[in-house]
Amino acid sequence: MNRKTAFAFCVAVLLFGIAVEGLGAEVPWEARATIGITLAAIVLWASEVIPFGLTSLLVLVSLVMTGACTVEVALSGFSKGAVYLIVGGMMMAQAVNHTALGKRLTYALMARTKGDMKRILWAVILVPQMLALFIPATSVRTALLLPLVLSIVNVLHLPERSGAKKQLLVGLAFGANVSGTAILPAAIGNVLTVEILDIYLKHSISYIDWFWYTFPVWFAMIPTTWWCIRRAFPAERETHHALTAVMQQKLQALGPLTSEEKRCLLILAGTVFLWMSAEWHGLDPAIPALLAVVAMSLPGVGVATWREVVQVDYGLVLLLGSTLSLGIVLNNSGAIDVVTQWLKGAWFVHLAEAPFLLIVVMIVMAHLYHLVVSNISTAVVTFLPMVIGVALEMGVNPVVLSVLSAITILYGFLLVVETLPTVLVHGTGEINQRDFWRAGVPLTVGSIMILTLVAVTWWKWITFA
Repeated sequence: MNRKTAFAFCVAVLLFGIAVEGLGAEVPWEARATIGITLAAIVLWASEVIPFGLTSLLVLVSLVMTGACTVEVALSGFSKGAVYLIVGGMMMAQAVNHTALGKRLTYALMARTKGDMKRILWAVILVPQMLALFIPATSVRTALLLPLVLSIVNVLHLPERSGAKKQLLVGLAFGANVSGTAILPAAIGNVLTVEILDIYLKHSISYIDWFWYTFPVWFAMIPTTWWCIRRAFPAERETHHALTAVMQQKLQALGPLTSEEKRCLLILAGTVFLWMSAEWHGLDPAIPALLAVVAMSLPGVGVATWREVVQVDYGLVLLLGSTLSLGIVLNNSGAIDVVTQWLKGAWFVHLAEAPFLLIVVMIVMAHLYHLVVSNISTAVVTFLPMVIGVALEMGVNPVVLSVLSAITILYGFLLVVETLPTVLVHGTGEINQRDFWRAGVPLTVGSIMILTLVAVTWWKWITFA
C-alpha cells in the first residue's frame, strides 16, 4: 500500500469515527453509522486510491457489518431498474459497436462539412447528441467516437499543439457531457436522479417528462459549447479541403447499409419508441433496454454474439447498485433527517424568500460539491438527498432543485476527473488540464446562466413537477 492509499484510508476511518462519536448517543446508531460510511466512501471514491467497484463492495459490506441495515436492504439497490437500464445500455452499445453505424454517421456528417473547421466542430459536437437517443451513458458514446475523432485529426495533419486539434478533442469531451442532458437513459446521473426521487418522494418521472423539463437547457448548451470552444482555441486554418474527399471515400468503402445494420436500426428505433411511449404501456425503461439486448444477441436476428455483448464494465454496475443501496439506507436509517436538521439553521435555508438567488446558490453549490466528489454517481446519490431534505424544510419544490442539481453535476467542465468523457479524452495525451480550463470556465459560467434562465422561466411556465 503506497502513501496516498494509506492516507486516504486513514482519512476515511477518521471521518467514520468522528461521525459515529461526534453526533452523540441521541442520534440512532444506524444513522450515525450510515453517515460515517457515506463520508468514508466519498473520500475513497473521490481519491480513487482503489477502483470504484472495490470501494462499492466495501460500502456494502460495511453497511451490514456495522449494523446500519440488513443484508437485504444493503443489496436492495441492485433490484432497481436504473441498474438494469445502464447494464442494458452498455450491452446495446457493445452490439452497436459491432456494426458500422457509428462510423457511417460520423463519416456522413463530416463529408457535409466541406472541410470548414466551424462545421467540423459542429459535427463533432452533434454526433454524441444523436447517439444519445439509443446509446446510454456518456462514457460509452465517447469511447465509441474517440478513435474516429483521432482519425480525423490525422487526416487533417494537425500540428502537435494545434488549436484545431484541441477544438475537436475538447469538443468531443464537452459535447458528450452535454449529450446526457435531455434523454433520460443518456446519462447515469439522470437515471439515478429519477430513482432517488422515487425512493425519497415516491415521485415518478418518465422518459417524456425528463425530456420536456430539460430540452431547453440541452438546445441552449449545444451552441454555447461550440462558441466557447471556438473562442478558447482559434484554429490555424479554417479550411481543410482534403477532409471531404477522405470522408466520402470512407463512406463509399462501407458500401450501402448491410442487413445487419438495418436490423440494428430497427431494434434501436423500437427501443426508443418504447422509451417514449412509457406512459401508455407502463414499462420501466430498463425493460425496453433488456429487450433490445435480447433481440441484438439472438442468433439469426441479432447483430452480435452473446459473448461479445456481455463485455461490459461490471465495476460500474457495482458502483450503481451500491450507491442506490446507500441512498436507500440514508433514507431508512434517518441519516438524511439528521443532516437536514443540522442544515436547518444554515443561511441558505432562508433563500426560499428569494427564488432567483436560491437557484443560483444551488447551482454553485452543486458545482462545488462535484469538484470535491468527482464521480457523478456518488455526487448525485449523496447530494440529492440533502437537497430534498433542505427543500422540504424550506417549503420549495424538491423535484425542481433535484433536477437542477443533477444537470449541474452532469456539467463537469473544469477538472479532468469530473466526468468520464474528459478522462477518456485526456487519456490520449493530446489535451491537458489547462486546456479544459480555457474552455471549461466560460462554459461553466454559460451553463449557470442557462440553467438559471430555464428554471425561472420555462419551469415556471410549465408548472414543473
